[in-house]
Amino acid sequence: MNKTLLGAAGMGVLSGLYWWEAKGLPTGTPMTPGIGYVPNLLGEIAVGLCLLLAVLTYWGSRGQSDAQSDCPGERSGPGPWIISAALLIYPTFLVNFGFILGTLPLAYMSMWVMGYKRKFRALAISFVMVFVLNYVFSEWLGVQFPQGWLS
Repeated sequence: MNKTLLGAAGMGVLSGLYWWEAKGLPTGTPMTPGIGYVPNLLGEIAVGLCLLLAVLTYWGSRGQSDAQSDCPGERSGPGPWIISAALLIYPTFLVNFGFILGTLPLAYMSMWVMGYKRKFRALAISFVMVFVLNYVFSEWLGVQFPQGWLS
């Protein structure tokens, strides 16, 4: 069992506990979300990402010896596990900083993990993505986000 699979299992357990705790909160509807709507959604996403990472790592490592392991999660730099960890702290950022400032680090980190080597371009794409998402969800769909510094 390699480090990536162990990391996916560990983050999966933490994500499962987080999701289980969030299940006790009232969710409401997408138009009038309750206090548990975003934590439940993030718990589902985090568990799904951990399962996907575990399955892809297992399939990628079958038939390879440990000396020739070429799994994507075992390279230098951050692996996909960092996104799972970021999703676990995202609700705290969302409530304290609002949607724009809370989502920007998560979007930038996702760009970084996906392999964007140009950091300024990744930051610019993250800014555009977050502002467009904020406009679409708040103006077109009427979703109410927590008020933050730039919301």
